[in-house]
Amino acid sequence: MYDLYIVALITGLVGSLHCIGMCGPIAIALPLGNKGWLHRVFGGISYNVGRTLTYGVLGALFGLLGQGIEMAGLQQWASIGIGVIMILSVLFPVLFRGKIKFEQFFFGYAGKLIGKFRKLFTISSIPSLFLIGLLNGLLPCGLVYVAIAGAINTNDIVYGIVYMVIFGLGTIPVMLAIPLLGNLIG
Repeated sequence: MYDLYIVALITGLVGSLHCIGMCGPIAIALPLGNKGWLHRVFGGISYNVGRTLTYGVLGALFGLLGQGIEMAGLQQWASIGIGVIMILSVLFPVLFRGKIKFEQFFFGYAGKLIGKFRKLFTISSIPSLFLIGLLNGLLPCGLVYVAIAGAINTNDIVYGIVYMVIFGLGTIPVMLAIPLLGNLIG
C-alpha cells in the first residue's frame, strides 16, 4: 500500500506543474488582501487545506467504489469498462460534432461553481479562502481524475482518503507558492 502512497505523492508533486496553468489563475486571484504576509500565508494554506479536504472526500467515495467493484469480483470488467469510456471520450466529440452541445452541458456545471467562486472572491477572509479551496477541488481536472483512478485502485474507503490527501499534499508546495509569489510580484 505504501507504494501507492508514493505514487500519489509523486503524482501530486510532478502534476502540480500542470496546476500552474490550470488553477494558477484562480490561485493568483485569491483574495488574500493587504493584511500582511502572515495573513496571506495562512490564507493560502486555508485554500489548499480546503482543496485537499475535497480530494479526501472524493477519495472516500471512489475508494468505496473500488471496494464494491473488488467485492463483486468485477475488477477485470471495470478495467475494461473504464478503457472503453476513455476511448469513447476521445471519439465522442468527433462522432457527435454539432449534434450534442457537450461544451454547454459540461460548462454548465463548471459555470455554477464559477458563480459560487465569484461571490467568495469578494471576501478576504480565511473561511472564504477555505471555501474557495473546497469548490476548487470540484472543478473538472484531468490530473484529479488520474488520482481518482488511484483511489479506486486502493479498494478501500480509508486508503482512498489517504491516497487522495497525499496527492493533495503533493500539490500544495506549488499551489501555495503561486498566490504568494503572485502577490509579491504584483
